[in-house]
Amino acid sequence: MNTHHHHNVDFIDQAYQEKPRADLFSIVKKLRDMHTAHTRFLYIAEVKERAAKGNLEKDLTNYYLSYQEKFGMTGLCLVMGNLYIHLTECEPEYFRDMVETLKEEVKSNNIYKGVWVIHYTEENAERLYDSWICKSISMSGTSKQIKNLEEHERYWTIYEGFIKISDKVKEEQDDDKNKIGMSIKQNASDLIPAGEELLSITTENEMSLEEFIEFYFVPPDIILEGERCWPAEPDLTY
Repeated sequence: MNTHHHHNVDFIDQAYQEKPRADLFSIVKKLRDMHTAHTRFLYIAEVKERAAKGNLEKDLTNYYLSYQEKFGMTGLCLVMGNLYIHLTECEPEYFRDMVETLKEEVKSNNIYKGVWVIHYTEENAERLYDSWICKSISMSGTSKQIKNLEEHERYWTIYEGFIKISDKVKEEQDDDKNKIGMSIKQNASDLIPAGEELLSITTENEMSLEEFIEFYFVPPDIILEGERCWPAEPDLTY
């Protein structure tokens, strides 16, 4: 009887032994793996006429190839004359490097007249595009008008256009590149403004790429209480 009792205590001991605790790092990592968030960044770039006269679609396709490899970027780039409008998607940890790289390119490559940010969201559960696609859209076919809309509605219309195009692309189940290309061109003509309509977004109020980076990534200066008063307090002399 006694031995049986002893055996039982052993059993209870085993059951209540403290399990090794997961360290915080692995908990955070597990949560992050479970929760994949994607950053969406939509911007419009104006290039000089001479760049637009070449094959801008091909040039951009070559240039942004490295972004797909380095930053895991997917998205859609629509070329319209001397403007291109680009929705990029990547995981949050690559985002800053990606926009900093773009900023350097815009600075050093003198084809750019300006780059403006239209939309930015961080916590998207999924990507709109499985790959990265670049297409030239014929200007004559586009009819979308946004000039007379309120400013925020203009941005939203364009962003929504990219969402709708991605829905249409997903409907092309058979992954036929030509069909997908046709679908993008057709829907972009209906959904995305071009020319003057598109340029109506680049007003004074619109955030440039540089301003965006300043706003999101540069820490604000710390101002000491003493610096706020006038006349300034004399420096301490020791």
